[in-house]
Amino acid sequence: MKLFPQHLRDRQHATVIRRRTYGLRGKGDYAGTNVESMPLPPPKMGKLGRIWAKGSGLTEKQAATGLSAASMSTLGTVWVAPTTVGGLAMLISAISLAKHGNIEPLAISAALTAAVSYLSAVPWAKMAFRWCYKEPLAEGEIEQLLENEKTATELELSYLRLVRDAVRQTAETNPETEAEVQAAIASLGEAIDRLPVVDVTPVNTAALRQEAEVLQADALINPDRVIGESLERRADALVRRADANDRSGLAVRRTAALRAEIEAQIAALREGIATLGTGYGTSDSATSENLQHLSESARRLAAEAVSAASARAELDGGVGDKWSVVGDQKSEPERVSVGAR
Repeated sequence: MKLFPQHLRDRQHATVIRRRTYGLRGKGDYAGTNVESMPLPPPKMGKLGRIWAKGSGLTEKQAATGLSAASMSTLGTVWVAPTTVGGLAMLISAISLAKHGNIEPLAISAALTAAVSYLSAVPWAKMAFRWCYKEPLAEGEIEQLLENEKTATELELSYLRLVRDAVRQTAETNPETEAEVQAAIASLGEAIDRLPVVDVTPVNTAALRQEAEVLQADALINPDRVIGESLERRADALVRRADANDRSGLAVRRTAALRAEIEAQIAALREGIATLGTGYGTSDSATSENLQHLSESARRLAAEAVSAASARAELDGGVGDKWSVVGDQKSEPERVSVGAR
C-alpha cells in the first residue's frame, strides 16, 4: 500500500523529506546520524515556495512543513546553477572585453544569467521539491523513524507501527480503499499532534474556596486598610486558582479520553489493514467498508483533538500557531496527488 511523507505526522513528515534531500532512504544510511542530530526548521512558506507547491496537492500546512525541510534541495537548485553559469559567462566576457574591446559578450552573459536564474528559481526548483515526494514511503524509512524515537510514548510508537503495517501491505487494493487508509493515517497523526499537553496536580478546590471566604471575611473586619486589601487579593488568587484547576481537570479528563480513543482507532485500523486481501472471515468489500468507517471516525477524532488544543490554548491565555489555524479551517485532511498512485 502506498503512503507518502505528507500522510505522516508533521515532525516525521519533515524528517523524511530532509533525509530524502540528502539521498537517504532507509535505516542505517551512512549519514543518517548527522542529519537527525540537526534540529528541524519551523514550517515556513515564502513567495517562491507558494509557486513550487502550487498544483502539488499539498495543503498549505503540509507544503510549509515540506518546503522548510527540503531547503537543502530547493535552495541548492536556486543558487548553484546561476552562480556557476553566471560566473563563467562573466569571466569569458571580461577576457573578451580586455583583449578585443567587445562589449557584446557582456550583454549576452547578462541575458544568459537571467534566463538560468529564472529556470533555477521556478521550474527546476519546483521539480526538486516535487522529487522529494515522488516515491512512496519505504519500510526502511519507517524503521529509521522508529529507531530515532528515543523518547516517544507508546501511543506515538503504535502510530509508527501502524504506518509500517500499511507500507508492508502488498495485497492489491482499489484506489478508494487506499485513499481511505491514507486519510485515516493522516487524521490520526493530526490528532496525536494536536493532543494538548496537560499536567495538573489535583488540589482540593472546595478547601481553597472555603479559605478564600474566610480571608474575605477577615478583610472586611480588619481595621488596617493595607492588610485588608492584601487579604482580599489573596482570597481572589485562591478563587482563581480553584477555578483554573477545575477547568484544567476537565481538560485532563478530555485529553485522556481522546488518547484512549486514538489508541483504539490505531488498533482497529491495524487489524483492518492486516485483513486486506486475505479473505479470512470477511469479503474485500466488507473490509473496505470497515476501513472507510474507521477513516471517517479518525477524521472526527482529529477535529475533536484540534478543538481540545484550541480550548487548552484559550485556558492558558495563549494563541495557537499559524499552522494550527490552518488545521482548524479544514479538519478533514485533503487527499493529495503528489507522488505515484
